[in-house]
Amino acid sequence: MRKKIGEGGFGKVYLYCDPNTSLLFAIKHIKLVQTKANISQFTDKLRNEIQILSSIKHERIVQYYGCEESKEEVLIFLEYMPGGSLYDHMHDFGPFNEAVTRTMTRQILQGLAFLHESNIIHRDIKAANILRDTVGNVKVTDFGVSKQLTSITEAGPHTTVGSFHWLAPEIITSDNYGKNVDLWSLGCTVVELLTTRPPFADIEPIQVILKIASCKHPEYTLPKVTSENLREFLNITFKKDWNARTSALKLLEHPFVEVCKTLEEIERKDREINKLKEQKVCKASGEIVKKDREIIMLKEEKEILLRALARYRSRLNDRKGQKTKFA
Repeated sequence: MRKKIGEGGFGKVYLYCDPNTSLLFAIKHIKLVQTKANISQFTDKLRNEIQILSSIKHERIVQYYGCEESKEEVLIFLEYMPGGSLYDHMHDFGPFNEAVTRTMTRQILQGLAFLHESNIIHRDIKAANILRDTVGNVKVTDFGVSKQLTSITEAGPHTTVGSFHWLAPEIITSDNYGKNVDLWSLGCTVVELLTTRPPFADIEPIQVILKIASCKHPEYTLPKVTSENLREFLNITFKKDWNARTSALKLLEHPFVEVCKTLEEIERKDREINKLKEQKVCKASGEIVKKDREIIMLKEEKEILLRALARYRSRLNDRKGQKTKFA
């Protein structure tokens, strides 16, 4: 049983319910009816996506379950993300605020850090390629133009790929490029999440290529109230020299997203406390006392994290209204 939930240049996406398990999957249905002129390039791109998907597994990457292939079509079975893409969400409900953008940026960075550690460049990070679950967690998808590096030091090929407004300058100029092209695209995506539009949104695709290649810094307008940490984060992702952009792993330590680590710890403490409470029901009296002590200790650790978070937010409020003028 299946119903259509998406459509693109590649084909259609269906929601499929397995009748034996009642589990839900997303099926990417691609009909191989391209013209003879581009069928080879199209199938190479498809096989590239399947090869990369089958080699990775991470909580911030949409999970691949397998594929079926014939002469006429290819079916790719993927994890179903009921929240849809961030692009669709924005255009239904408007831009995200900074707090939500911060959490999603950290999660995207976690996915990118894993990909880069696996020597994979995504090369097409944008809101349309980030999917949500029902509680707001996000995962990276669409590896059609991704690149598997054969060594840690290998740079990218002389190939222009990806979506124009999110392209890093070094891809356009066809210089050798590395994993940090994804960080530029991430910066464009952060701007997109906050405003619904990427940098240079008013410029036509062909013209935007020339603009990105020649500009010192991308053009965009952020909401009036944005933190200094956010602006500094974007400034790092938009460094023209890609070698100066640091790494996805290092960016996870930036103050803009690092505060989410504290929130993640608080949530983890809550889960541990609830688990211990459930275990108490099945324990003898001596074990219950032990579990009570563990719960008290976890609650104390949680309170310490909450106080640290409150201090951070207080400092953030004190700095609100400050502006940074980019070159």
